[in-house]
Amino acid sequence: IFTHSMGSVITLHTIHHLPTSPPAHHIIRGVIFAGGPFHGTPTGLLQQMSPPNTTSLYDSQFYFSSPSSLNFQCFESCLIDVNGNTLSLDLYDPYNWIHYDLSPYLRVESVVSVSNRDRLKERQHYFVQQLQYGREIKDAQYWRKNFEYPRMVTICGVGANTDEKIVAMLVEEGGEGGEGEAHEKRNGQREEEIVHTRLHVLSVLQGDGDGLVPLSSCLMQNGFNVINLETTFDHYTLLDDFKQVEKAINIIYE
Repeated sequence: IFTHSMGSVITLHTIHHLPTSPPAHHIIRGVIFAGGPFHGTPTGLLQQMSPPNTTSLYDSQFYFSSPSSLNFQCFESCLIDVNGNTLSLDLYDPYNWIHYDLSPYLRVESVVSVSNRDRLKERQHYFVQQLQYGREIKDAQYWRKNFEYPRMVTICGVGANTDEKIVAMLVEEGGEGGEGEAHEKRNGQREEEIVHTRLHVLSVLQGDGDGLVPLSSCLMQNGFNVINLETTFDHYTLLDDFKQVEKAINIIYE
């Protein structure tokens, strides 16, 4: 089987759902993974945080981009704070997307009329479904003990600056009275301002990769018996490197 990009992680998910008898390596001789984001990438989060310029494009762009962007989702390690520590934020939990205002597609403010409110609910429902599916894909990227895998080869792009880490911080924002500031009510009692916590992206760190998937993500999780090949071809032309493809095929059939 030849796979590319998101097809790689979906194929590994499928392999893990094959019947155990006969073993997977009896059903599939081998798999060549080209540019698979086995550890996720920052792409999904960055795409969802960047809205179109006009609300008329919300639905079309949202439904077109969400399935792929949420399967290119940040795993835990690609979201870090200013000190380089992993920022603990489960991006497969729908609550966090609402609570931290991660996507303008899910904001009530994006509804320009009452008639569009149902469309927002549809987007939210669809988003939750995609996150659930994305979590299943993510969980299938890990090696499983005693599972009999087919032969596997990865072809990973190198030599191109590629987004690898998102440096961000969680910031509390208050209303008109200031950031989390208490204000006086007319009867003299104090009332706390409503505080919203939002994720602020400070910068995006780049590393080696194919221009879309960093090398650190293309290499499969620990435990897999896999041969890694490298190419200087970019993400969209990885399988055009016929020398490496031929080498991968020979590894499968040797």
